[in-house]
Amino acid sequence: MTNARDKANIPVLNFQSKGIDDNATSTAITIDSGQNVGINGSPNSYSGYGNLTLGGTSGGIFDLDVNGTRTGSFLALSSEVRVSTITNVPLNFQINNAEKMRLTSTGLGIGTSSPTAKLNVNGAIVGGQKGDSSPDNTDVSGVNSLTVSTGAGSRTINGLVGGVTGQVLHIIKTNSAFTLTIADQNATSPGDEIKTADGNNISLTIFGGVTLLFYNGAWWEVGR
Repeated sequence: MTNARDKANIPVLNFQSKGIDDNATSTAITIDSGQNVGINGSPNSYSGYGNLTLGGTSGGIFDLDVNGTRTGSFLALSSEVRVSTITNVPLNFQINNAEKMRLTSTGLGIGTSSPTAKLNVNGAIVGGQKGDSSPDNTDVSGVNSLTVSTGAGSRTINGLVGGVTGQVLHIIKTNSAFTLTIADQNATSPGDEIKTADGNNISLTIFGGVTLLFYNGAWWEVGR
């Protein structure tokens, strides 16, 4: 240990690894005046926060062992940051000491600790919602509910933009003052076409809705 003097006189305390294991002469651990700790490098400092900095030419890694067995780790590289379990144990996410989400070798479970698929959700899922009075070729990226409301007249949806495989979209007509037509296989660029269950246009004159599923580059009617 070097510089072991009164803190008022010396703001940084350095520990060296010389003579411990590797005979290195460089500083191994640094504790600065803000009680920030740096291992194999200078500590970062953020006002009001305690900080432990792990340095390295390739990255920084923090291992967690259980009875001598490496079980988990945090690894920072220049290209990515990894949070890992080393053995085949789940990664458990908790709020207020209660489990909210669990990642296993099978998949991610939300509201369940035993997922049976890549994504297993036990509970309601609330997706994005969008309203549009001129819905033809509207962008539904990240949207699960499209509401259409306008004055007297008619509106036609020939196609939709922004669908991704597996996306479910509910189209809902919210008033009776107009007619909403959902056209079968009549899309114009850049919209993706809609394929109705019976191959005919869908006409909603009062209230109602249609449920579509995006698959293989098109929207397929799966419910009405």
